[in-house]
Amino acid sequence: MVNLKKPIREMIPDNQAMVSADESDCMARVAKRMEDNESREHLSQIPLRDNTGKIRYVVTGNGLARWALSGNPNAKASEFSEAAHQFPGDTPLEDITMIVANYGYVLVTEEDDRVVGILSYTDVIEELAQ
Repeated sequence: MVNLKKPIREMIPDNQAMVSADESDCMARVAKRMEDNESREHLSQIPLRDNTGKIRYVVTGNGLARWALSGNPNAKASEFSEAAHQFPGDTPLEDITMIVANYGYVLVTEEDDRVVGILSYTDVIEELAQ
């Protein structure tokens, strides 16, 4: 039986490397980081740090597609990002399932607003299937 009260911090994959980019990075660099990251898996989203180091936005596959269609190889990541969907680690699974269904991910934060992981659609489906 699925525990819908399970805190989302307990669902972050153990082998997940936190990969991010800067808002001011060019999209070509962001795309490369999404493809060639430390975990050797293709990332479906990458959080963007602002000039204070806080994560406020995310580039998703949708942003990559819009960039590819723009024809601007030097475009900044901030031009193709969307607001990040962030939730504290103690948020229960039941509170984020619809957000993940609609956006494909949530960022998991700790008390200091530090992003400690990303839960993807696949992560949530695997948890619900147990």
